[in-house]
Amino acid sequence: MKRYTGACIALAIVGSLLWFGFGFRQPHHPQAPIPKELIAGPEGDHARCSAPSTSRPHLGVVVARPQQLTLPLFIRAAGERPSIIEYYEGFLTPLDLRRAALIYNSGAFPVVQWDPHVSLGAVASGRYDGYLRRTARAVAAFRCPLVLSLGHEMNGSWYSWGFTHTTPAVFIAAWRHVHDVFARAGARNVIWAWTVIRQAAGESPIRAWWPGARYVNWVGIDGYYRRPRSTFREFRGTLRIVRGLRKPVFFAETAVSPRLQEPRQIANLFAGATRNHVFAVIWFNLNAKERWELQEAPPSAVNAFRQAVSRYGRQG
Repeated sequence: MKRYTGACIALAIVGSLLWFGFGFRQPHHPQAPIPKELIAGPEGDHARCSAPSTSRPHLGVVVARPQQLTLPLFIRAAGERPSIIEYYEGFLTPLDLRRAALIYNSGAFPVVQWDPHVSLGAVASGRYDGYLRRTARAVAAFRCPLVLSLGHEMNGSWYSWGFTHTTPAVFIAAWRHVHDVFARAGARNVIWAWTVIRQAAGESPIRAWWPGARYVNWVGIDGYYRRPRSTFREFRGTLRIVRGLRKPVFFAETAVSPRLQEPRQIANLFAGATRNHVFAVIWFNLNAKERWELQEAPPSAVNAFRQAVSRYGRQG
């Protein structure tokens, strides 16, 4: 891991002030420029400005804000620094590229789950093109690679962009339109990640939502061990489907419920990811509905996690 340079330290301090609210605030106007010192570019003093290789395994994490407090807790429990950090953004607000820059300066790579809480038909028709163009220009100015996952878990029923609220045809039209607006704005540093929920009974067929190979770079899968008998077998059907799309596959959200046989199932999760060449496992380290945070898990689960991560990718 490279040492922080003066610029990186300054960025971390500014980021801390932004998140703690001491004198700096995230601009709410979509046209507000990003200060030059917060733009992570290949010519800057950042720890790294490149996309992670999909040919080797990566540990990722979703952590709450402020990252400076929550990330060290995860690292201490996991025994390893994650190389991917994921966070969530809403549509019609500026993407928090300051956070992406701070993630780069921590030595990790940013993945953004971009939630379109608007009519996807309106997106496809161009109603929000002003917002999209401003966002695309900001991302282009950022210059470093950035993963955008638009409308994750669309084959599930719970989100406003999911199958009970919109159709696959409308979702695909909106996805392609957003992609094309970004391409015309020169934001070719975007890695487009199409993220589905693990296929289960009662959910929409995954392939129906596929925008096409030219519009997607990575395929993400969300899925959790929620039952005492949950094993990696529950992912096999989904993996068979997405392997046919011929794109690198990663787990965009996963974790093991603290109510289960955690050590055994944590080992099973990472071993399955290794055998099936899943290039990244992003642990959902937030307490939402269940207490998924690794640092709150019993010692047996923490030890199992450490051992599983140390073996991840070494065989399969």
